[in-house]
Amino acid sequence: MLSIHVDGIIYVVGHARVIHCFPKGFRIPAVMAYAYSGSDEVPSVAIDDTASTYEIVKYLLDMGHRRIGVIGGRSDNIHTQKRLLGYQKALFEARVLFNPGLTTTGFR
Repeated sequence: MLSIHVDGIIYVVGHARVIHCFPKGFRIPAVMAYAYSGSDEVPSVAIDDTASTYEIVKYLLDMGHRRIGVIGGRSDNIHTQKRLLGYQKALFEARVLFNPGLTTTGFR
């Protein structure tokens, strides 16, 4: 990146986690998307899986829907688990019973 003189770097990662890929004092402006840089020099932007799913399910509940299903990723994936937590929290607050039959994972 230094040799081709880019103006900046946006590093997009597949799963939120701490990634130490930029050395201290890196000269190109950079930001981590969907990851954490572990450095004060490189800002990070990540999705709040629990809050995002909560807001989506709350919206559907406010629209009158009560049978809301979820197809998640792998059951052992932290993002899937956090999204299910947001889903269940919204249902609980709306006094809608959680039905595990309405949830499944996309990968086994």
